[in-house]
Amino acid sequence: MTARARRTQGSDGQFSRPSLRPLRLAVFLRLFNLIDALPAIVGRNVTATRGEQLLAAMGTIASRHPAAYSVGLMNTKTVWIAGGSGLVGGELLKQLLADDAFGRVISVGRKTLSLKHLKLTQATVDFADPAAFAALPAPEAAFSCLGTTIKKAGSKEAFRAVDFDAVLTFAKAARSQGARAFLHVSSAGADSRSSMFYAAVKGQIEEALIAVAFESLVALRPSILDGERSDSRPLEKMGLSIGRALGPLLGKYRPTPAAAVAAAMVAAWKSGKRGVENIEAGEIYKRFAK
Repeated sequence: MTARARRTQGSDGQFSRPSLRPLRLAVFLRLFNLIDALPAIVGRNVTATRGEQLLAAMGTIASRHPAAYSVGLMNTKTVWIAGGSGLVGGELLKQLLADDAFGRVISVGRKTLSLKHLKLTQATVDFADPAAFAALPAPEAAFSCLGTTIKKAGSKEAFRAVDFDAVLTFAKAARSQGARAFLHVSSAGADSRSSMFYAAVKGQIEEALIAVAFESLVALRPSILDGERSDSRPLEKMGLSIGRALGPLLGKYRPTPAAAVAAAMVAAWKSGKRGVENIEAGEIYKRFAK
């Protein structure tokens, strides 16, 4: 029997229609979410609005109406992502937007992305300014895919400003807004005591993030990333070609597909594990490479 045909029999033997209030609420919430997302769809930079605050409050109301969830019309989970323009970040952004577990995705960066999606809100921020994140909707979790190279950054100091300072600022901002989990892309060989500057910085940010005191902190440690980049990196492409050919011999140091790193981040968040976890390149490849 269809929902439309169902009736409730009263004490007088008469049948009455079931209450439509939960369904109407669910439809309203969906329309509200769509309307609130319109500025992002037309390309405006969006920070927190009174509408977004109301949407979060409505999540409490909707929880009292299970029908709104059973028909799949409402999901208020909000996550932040930084570094969505990069190789792993681009893959992660696609996966977050395609996954019904995430109701709203807030992408923060120095510039807006060309991507448009009903669930996506973009905010232009200065990673050197912690206050730049204060107006954003509170996240359940934050994903950091921030990272560069010394060559691209231009100096060791500029590299550290991205891979350490920006990541830490983003993490602290997310925690202050209520995020319980933080997942970030580190690197194979990360070690704060390493004689290699790159590996040392990656290890140092891993240690610094522990002090931010998230309920769940996950570091992904991929090898050289495998995927199509928008920028030209001839030496990296050469290394990828060699790495792919020698993959079985390299073991955990074989190139790690960017999509696999993204999938590992999503899976780690869904697992709900607490504490500090480091997911090594070998595990990422074994479990998520396709």
